[in-house]
Amino acid sequence: MVDVAATVTAAAAADDHAAAVAAFAQDLAPSLPHTLLNLHSAAVVAPAPAAPAKVPPDESFRIPLKDFDDEISGPRHPHPHPHSRDASPPPTAGRRKSLNPVPGLLFTQELEPEPLAHGPSSSSSHFQHPKPRKLKRRTSLAGAPGMLRTDGPWWTDPTGRTLMLRGVNVSGSAKLPFKPYMPTHVRDGFFNDTDVSFIGRPFPLEEADEHFGRLRRWGLNFLRYNVAWEALEHGGPGVYDYDYMDYVVQILLKAKQYGFRVFIDPHQDVWSRFSGGSGAPGWTFRVAGLDFTKFKETYAAIVHNTYDDPANFPKMIWPTNYTKLAAATMFTLFFGGATFAPNHMVPEADGTMVNIQEFLQGHYCRALAELAKRIQLTPGLEDEVVIGYDTLNEPSQGWIGVEDLSKFPEFQDLKNGHSPTPFQAMLLGMGFPSEVEIWSMTWRGPAKTGMSISDPKGVSAWLPVSTEKKWGCVWAQHGVWDPQSRSLLRKDYFHKHPVTGAKIDFLKDFWRLFVHRVTKAVRAVHHTAVMFIEPPVNEAPPPWDAANGDPTYRIAYAPHWYDGLTLMNKHFNRWYNVDVIGFKRGKYPLLPLALRFGERGVREIFKSQIETLRRDGFSYLGQHPCIMGEIGIPYDMDDRKAYRDGDYSTQERAMDTNIRALEANLINFTLWNYVSDNNHAWGDGWNGEDLSIFSRVAASEPIPSKPNATTPSTEVTPLVDEAAPMPEELHSGSTYSATFVTPSDYNESRLTPPRQTPQAESIASSNGIDPSKPFEDDSGHLDVGGRALHAFARPYPVLTPGTPVFLTFDMASSLFTFSFTHPKPDSSGEPSSPTLSRMASQELSPTSPTSSAHPAFKFAKFLPRPRRFSTLLDHVALPDDSHGELSATPFMASVAALPVEVEIYVPRIHYPRIEDVEVWVSEGHVRWDIADQRLHWRCGCYDETPASPKSTDHRTSFLTNSRHHHTGPETVEHTIVFRRKKVGQLPLLDVGLRRKQEIKAQREEEIEKLETGGKVCGSCSVM
Repeated sequence: MVDVAATVTAAAAADDHAAAVAAFAQDLAPSLPHTLLNLHSAAVVAPAPAAPAKVPPDESFRIPLKDFDDEISGPRHPHPHPHSRDASPPPTAGRRKSLNPVPGLLFTQELEPEPLAHGPSSSSSHFQHPKPRKLKRRTSLAGAPGMLRTDGPWWTDPTGRTLMLRGVNVSGSAKLPFKPYMPTHVRDGFFNDTDVSFIGRPFPLEEADEHFGRLRRWGLNFLRYNVAWEALEHGGPGVYDYDYMDYVVQILLKAKQYGFRVFIDPHQDVWSRFSGGSGAPGWTFRVAGLDFTKFKETYAAIVHNTYDDPANFPKMIWPTNYTKLAAATMFTLFFGGATFAPNHMVPEADGTMVNIQEFLQGHYCRALAELAKRIQLTPGLEDEVVIGYDTLNEPSQGWIGVEDLSKFPEFQDLKNGHSPTPFQAMLLGMGFPSEVEIWSMTWRGPAKTGMSISDPKGVSAWLPVSTEKKWGCVWAQHGVWDPQSRSLLRKDYFHKHPVTGAKIDFLKDFWRLFVHRVTKAVRAVHHTAVMFIEPPVNEAPPPWDAANGDPTYRIAYAPHWYDGLTLMNKHFNRWYNVDVIGFKRGKYPLLPLALRFGERGVREIFKSQIETLRRDGFSYLGQHPCIMGEIGIPYDMDDRKAYRDGDYSTQERAMDTNIRALEANLINFTLWNYVSDNNHAWGDGWNGEDLSIFSRVAASEPIPSKPNATTPSTEVTPLVDEAAPMPEELHSGSTYSATFVTPSDYNESRLTPPRQTPQAESIASSNGIDPSKPFEDDSGHLDVGGRALHAFARPYPVLTPGTPVFLTFDMASSLFTFSFTHPKPDSSGEPSSPTLSRMASQELSPTSPTSSAHPAFKFAKFLPRPRRFSTLLDHVALPDDSHGELSATPFMASVAALPVEVEIYVPRIHYPRIEDVEVWVSEGHVRWDIADQRLHWRCGCYDETPASPKSTDHRTSFLTNSRHHHTGPETVEHTIVFRRKKVGQLPLLDVGLRRKQEIKAQREEEIEKLETGGKVCGSCSVM
C-alpha cells in the first residue's frame, strides 16, 4: 500500500502541490463521496507563509469533518427523503464536507450547494427557500500572518508586543432596518418583518472613509461589529440575505484600510424588534405560536414603535421586557425548549420535525456561520481583520430557574412601569385581566408606586391553534397552568427539571451547551476564530473545563458593564453610588453597606465593580484576555441640558470616571456606541437611547413635535469627495501612504488624503474650523460631532514590548503615567525571553523603503544627547531643511516603529503643541510621530552602547544606555510620565519619582490583599 503521508510530504517539499493534493485525495477516497474529490488543479496555491497552527487541547472545536453540514448548513437535499436529521443521506445528495488539507497548504474547493427543500406541503412551511449561490470556499489550517495571539490575559501582535485594544461598537443603528428606514419611533410598516433590508447599517458604504477616519483619529483600533440575526435571515428560515452579507464584507474591507481589527457581535436585546428590542427575525415568534401584532394589547411587551406617544416613551423602560411574556417565552424556548416544551415540534425544510429549541438554535448558528463563510471567501479578512465572534449579546434565561411563577423572579433586578409576575404575564397573554404592580425609578433604585388592573379584553398574544390543541399558550399546553380555571398548577415548573426533578442551573445546564454549539458552528468555518464568551449581564460564568467540552483555545471573556444609576436616571451623580456587582456577589450583607460617597468613593465603586468582573473571567474561564464589550454613558443627561447650552462637562466627567476604572484594571474595551445618524431629537434612533459618542447634528437643532419617518437616501453626499483632484502619488514616508487590499480586485493601491465636500465645509465652518484642509490634516474636521471627546480620546499604550502593570490619565492636568515590565537581559546582553529576542532582531534597515522613499524627507535626525527629563520638543526629529521650525508635515512617518518600542497614542486634542509637552522616562529615549499622534519610547535594555563597533548605523542617534529599575530577579520595570506644561506646576522629575513610589505602594497593597484571601491574576500584576 502506498505511504500517503510520505508521498504528500515529499510532494510538498518539492513544491509539487498538485501531487500533494492528489495523494491526499486518494487517501480520503474510500471515505468521502466522489463529488467531494473533484479538486481543480488551478485551485491549489502556494504554501501559506504562516506555520501550521498548533492543535488546541479542545480540538473538537476545530475542523469537524463529520457533522459540518448538519451544524452549518442543515439538511439541504434536492428532494425530501425519509432520512432523519441525524441519519446520513445518500452520496448523491451532494452534502458539503470540510476537507482537512495538508498542514501549510491552502486549498480552494468548488462548492455547489443544492437548493433547500420546500417541505412536503405549504401547510407545514410558510417560507420558500431559494437556491444558495455558487461559491468558492477557502480552507486553511494556519492562521493569517497578521493574526493576533492570546498570551494569558493579554493580546499580542505579530511582533510579540502586548496590544491594548480600544474601540467602539458600530453600531446601535445596526439593530434596525435601513430600508424601509425604521427607527423605533416609526409605526408605519413596522409589522412588515420580511420585506426589509439592513444594507446601509451601520452607515452607507460611501460614508465609510469619513467614519473610519474619524475613529482612527480618535485613537481607536478595535470594532465590535453589531449584526442582527434578523439582518441575515429575515426572509424566513434558511432564506439568507446574501446582499447584506456582501455589504458587510465591503465595510470590513474599508475597516482594514484604516487598520481596524473587528469581532462580530450577533446582537440582540429582549429577543427582537417586535418584542421591544432587536435581534431575532419576526418568523421566530410565529414558529413559537406567538402573534407579535397583539403584544401591545396583551402587555406581552412594551414597544416604542407601537407606543401611543413615541416622543414621551419612558426612559430605559425597554429592559423590563426581558421578564414579560414575549421575550421570556422566546428565551426559555431558545435555551430550554427541549426540557420545558418537549411537545412543541416544528417542521424543518425537508419535513423533519424537530423541537423548537433545536429549530431556533440551529437556524441561529447556521445564519452566523453563513456570514462567516462570506467573510472567509474574501482574501485578507479572516484573522487579519475579523479575529472572532461573540456568542450572543446579553443572553437572557427567560423564565428558566424561576422558583415561584406567582412571584417576581429572584434574578429580576429591574422593575419599572407595568411589572407583571410570570403567571400574570401568562394570564394577560391569553386575554385575561390581572391586577399588576406599578414600579418606578427613584434616587435609591426601583420602588413600587401602585397597582393597576390590566385588561386585554379577550385579545390573545397567541396565534389560533388547530383543533387538536386546546390552548394557544405553549405553557398551558405543557400543564404549567389551566386557562379554564385560571389557576397556576406548577409554580416551580422552571425551577426543577419537569421529568427528573433535579434543580435547574441555567448557566451550567443550558447556556454552556449553547456556547459549545455556536463555537463549533463558527469554527467549522473560521478555524482560528477567537470566541468572545459573554454570559448574562452582571453574572459570572460557570467554571470552565476542557474535559467537559468547554472551549478553552483562543477565547476571550467579554462582559458588559454600565453604571445603573447613570443609565436609568440619565444623570451622573458625583456624590454617591452603589457597588451593585459586589452586592450581587455577596460582598455586603445589606445594600446600604454597598454605598460609597464622594467623588473618590464613586471612582472606587466603578473600579471595584469592573475589577470583580475581570476576576470572574480569570477565576471561572481561566487565564484569557478580558474585553469589556459594552460600556458607555447617556449623553442626553439632565433633560438634554448639554444640547441647549453646549456644555458637555458632566458627560466628560462621567465618561472619564468609567474609563479611569477600565485603565486601573488594564482592561480592553469597546464603547457603546457610534451611530452615524444620531440626532438630538431621537438620539440613537432606538428606544430613546442616546449613547453615541458622535452626533452630526448641531446642538441648536429644534426637537420635532412628531416622528419623522423620512427615509434618508442611500446616495448621501459623502464628506469625502471622490471627484476632488488628488496628487498622483504621495511619497511612502507620508502619513497618507499605505498599501491595502481594495474591494474590487485585491490589488495594491495608495490611500490618498480625502478632500472636503461642501457639506463638510459647512459643518466645519459653523464650528470655527478652516475647511480648506483634508480630513487627515490637523484641521479638526473629524472631531466635529464628537461628544465628551476629551474623556475618551485619551493617551494609552497601543503596543508594549512586555507586560503592562500600571496605567492612569488625569484629564484635568493631562498627566499620563504608564509602567511596564519585561524579562531582564542575560549576562550577554541578549533577551532572556524568546519573544523579546525575536523582537530585538527585527531591526530597521537604513535602506528600507520607509527611510529613503523621498529625497525631501531624509532620515530624521535626533538630538545626540538624550535626556531623561525634558520637553518633547527636545526629542522631535526635524527635516534637514526645516531650520528648527515645527510644522504639521508628517516627516516622522519616515521612521518605522521598532518592535521593541512602546507605542503610545497621544491625541492632539490634549497635546496640541509639542513644545508645551513635558516627558519623563525612567530609562530610554522617546520620539514623536506628529502626523500619526504617536509617541515611541524605547527603554534601551536590548540596545548596544554607542561605543560598540556594531552601533554605527542610524539607530545610535536615538538609542541610549538603560539604567534598569529591577522589580525582581527576572524582570525590569520602566515608567513614562508626560503632561502639558502649565505655570506653577511641580517639576516633572518630582512628579515622575512620586508616581513610581505610588505605583510601588499600590502594588504592595494589592499583594497584601491577595495574601489575605484574594485570587492571583496570573501574569497580570494588577488586581
